[in-house]
Amino acid sequence: MKSSDSIYLRIENNAKLYGNKSANLLELNEICKDTKENNIQVTVPLFLPIHDDIIKNHLDKYANEWRSVWKIVVEKQNNENHTLDTDSKNHLKNLRNLIKDCFNKYPIQIDTLKFSNDDLLMVRSTGFEDTVDVANPGGNKSLAAIKNTEKDISTAIGKVIASYFSEKSLMQRLLSGDSIQKDPFMPVLIQKMIGEKLEGEEKLENIVASGVMYAKEEGMTRIDVAPGHGELIVNSKAPFDTFEVSEYDIVHAEIHKKPYRVIPTEIIDEKDHPKRKLILKNNPENLQKKPALPSNIAICISHIGREIAKHYGMPMDIEFIYEANKNVLNIVQARPIPAKKEKITASTIDPDIWRTIKKDPEVKIIKLEVIASAGNAVKWISEFKQVLFTDTISIALRNYLDNEESKKILGVIVNESAPSTSHEAAQFNAMGIPVFKSEIFKIKNFLNEKNVRCILDVQHQSMVIYKSQLNEQSIVPGLYVSSKIPKKNIIKNRAS
Repeated sequence: MKSSDSIYLRIENNAKLYGNKSANLLELNEICKDTKENNIQVTVPLFLPIHDDIIKNHLDKYANEWRSVWKIVVEKQNNENHTLDTDSKNHLKNLRNLIKDCFNKYPIQIDTLKFSNDDLLMVRSTGFEDTVDVANPGGNKSLAAIKNTEKDISTAIGKVIASYFSEKSLMQRLLSGDSIQKDPFMPVLIQKMIGEKLEGEEKLENIVASGVMYAKEEGMTRIDVAPGHGELIVNSKAPFDTFEVSEYDIVHAEIHKKPYRVIPTEIIDEKDHPKRKLILKNNPENLQKKPALPSNIAICISHIGREIAKHYGMPMDIEFIYEANKNVLNIVQARPIPAKKEKITASTIDPDIWRTIKKDPEVKIIKLEVIASAGNAVKWISEFKQVLFTDTISIALRNYLDNEESKKILGVIVNESAPSTSHEAAQFNAMGIPVFKSEIFKIKNFLNEKNVRCILDVQHQSMVIYKSQLNEQSIVPGLYVSSKIPKKNIIKNRAS
């Protein structure tokens, strides 16, 4: 048996018990033991996977009607149906409330002695997601800054389990080709939260940098990173820095002004109960303009990412937290980068034709910022409704999942930039739908003209609006447009 086969078998066996996120953390724990990169200690924060049977036994004991409610939803579903009707949505809402009430009124007993009383905890989903075929990024909840008490942990577990039955989670699974008719799989994961204390750190040196990297054994590693909790990156909350590191340690860094970071806080709700959540906090001026990572640390992190990708034998989406004051890199999650089941062939406008049309006054070329490349394939747009226009990528995904004609959508254009490593970008990549950032009102004005057709060309980072100059023979398969990474280390600073 190949070593890679034994790795996958080990992960698969653990995933059957604890879900894929927990299974990957168990694997990462072995990879990161005694690992150092240039004196950076690499570790996986303390975690506790909770078995699917433990969750189901608790529900069966205190809210056994959950199975009959779920059965109604399943019976309305069939393998051809990739939507949820109004009746199913109502039953799902009832089911979510039933689950949350169960864990709130009847706290589940979990032995959390491995965590200290002062630890802030994460309660995270860990189901069928986080595989090449079914990523379901952001489909299920993860809750931060949970207090280490039986009541708080149980309430958080109820909310996470309820999210497995959310419309977003189920729709993303259906769109990835997964069946929701099988028996629900509901493990959960408790993990020590690495980062700032409640209300944030006062000393700048104690503020962590959190991010996501897309790593593969060879080629470019992309790192999106910002100060504070990683929620800012994965859910596209605010500006961030990007480092692209080649396998030869050439760094291209875009440093932006980062006015906010995400921190944990505690508030008193309307029932006079303390409630913890993540909020945006203003960054001090010097932190706003400072790179979230030094370039040499970005290089070290990229090396670790490549080692993880090499271990798995595939490109990986890796979430991390870097504690500069301790020189510790915490790996909090790793999953295969989702791939569209139908293989996408990269394509672009023929370079010779591109040079010609750039000089043609009847052809309008609008430069776009690529957020999700979705296989680097050209998209032919013949109808206005084939492009989804929204302010943010989060709204775009929500609208896409709610759109009964979503299969007609070939591309997405948003007003605001977002990390290419965000949950939403990962989901659009998995569906083969490219996402771009541009000024929407300008594009709509052009597309409203009569007899206008256009091409979305990811590789040329452009929308090409034409009349008759282009046809299928104008497109060539493959990756033609080379990377613009410079031949020396460079930082492009947009923070001023």
